[in-house]
Amino acid sequence: MKTLSRRLALVSAVLTLTLTTLLLFGGIPAARADDATVKLTVRVTDTGWVPDTIEVPQGALVELTFVWDNPNHPNDEHIIVIPDYKLESDKINSVNKQTVLKFIADKAGSFNFKCDFECDTHDAFQHGTIKVVAGSGGSAGTGASAASFQASKIVIDPVAGVAINGNSVSISATLQDKDGKPIPKAEVLFFAHRQFLGRHGDVAIAAGKTDAGGNVYATYRPTNSDGGEIILRFEGGGVFAKTEQTFNLAGSPQFEPIPAFVTDDGLHGIKGFAPFVLVAVIGSVWLAFAFMLFQAWGVSRVRSEGSQSK
Repeated sequence: MKTLSRRLALVSAVLTLTLTTLLLFGGIPAARADDATVKLTVRVTDTGWVPDTIEVPQGALVELTFVWDNPNHPNDEHIIVIPDYKLESDKINSVNKQTVLKFIADKAGSFNFKCDFECDTHDAFQHGTIKVVAGSGGSAGTGASAASFQASKIVIDPVAGVAINGNSVSISATLQDKDGKPIPKAEVLFFAHRQFLGRHGDVAIAAGKTDAGGNVYATYRPTNSDGGEIILRFEGGGVFAKTEQTFNLAGSPQFEPIPAFVTDDGLHGIKGFAPFVLVAVIGSVWLAFAFMLFQAWGVSRVRSEGSQSK
């Protein structure tokens, strides 16, 4: 019996030594940081964020959960934004108590998160901080290889996506991920490609934020009849990579700029009299001011004569 126990103890010692050696010298690879999401939770309390500062490793895919916890302010509602990562949460309150923001911490530094919705405790929710530390374990306690941004795309309906209404154009599009799912609360910029004095450039004409279905809309009034190239651009944000879509706007005579001497303004006749009215008003003000000065001078003179007679 003693011999068996000694053999078991020896085998156990050998196994322990072997496992220790493998771990120390890399025989068993550690779990890769980019195989897991860095998950953190921040409570939204009556006095502010708990915690108000979090730390994550650069390159990590971060899943940040905000939990409503305002029992002393039951009517408070919050929308959390992370401006540098172009993120905006759904509204949380006493009914919908939780929201999640996902992003890839691709830049080292300190970044603000805050409440973007007016409430009784609004001032207490302006100074949350995300510290993204290069080459550090951060709050998650693990290093992080750079996570990959997900592909995105802008889709413009070839039939209903562009509609000419008189001298303006309505543009509608949908921002989607690679699987065709909508990307909500994302800013899409609209540009018109222009040439001026031999130089080419993109001129900003509109901006919009996608709705719950990923849809975004803009109205544009061209300044020439040729139409031209229109660019829709998503600069990226959260876990999504930037993308853009271009289409050529067909020309239309209705796009011609209105000459300076032509007006369709119904108040044009009144505008012709405006300078004369302005002069009359200013003259009336000065006359009233002069009359008040004359009255004051008369009162002062009467008082002076009265005092001398005494």
